[in-house]
Amino acid sequence: MHANWSRDLEREIEGAIRERIDRLAAEQLPFQPTGRTIHLMAKAAMAVYEAADDQLRQGREPRRQAD
Repeated sequence: MHANWSRDLEREIEGAIRERIDRLAAEQLPFQPTGRTIHLMAKAAMAVYEAADDQLRQGREPRRQAD
């Protein structure tokens, strides 16, 4: 996976998580996560995405969770 593209996507994911948490925090969340926690959430999302990408490159379909 291209490093610049990956970093850009991670930043976009982090921004989306932060925006959504900010909207929910006052009404529905028991606490507001720190910036570091939100950053780690975005990194975890990218790790999952990169694992799926690796599987596709190796000719394997990523596993999907049953509904």
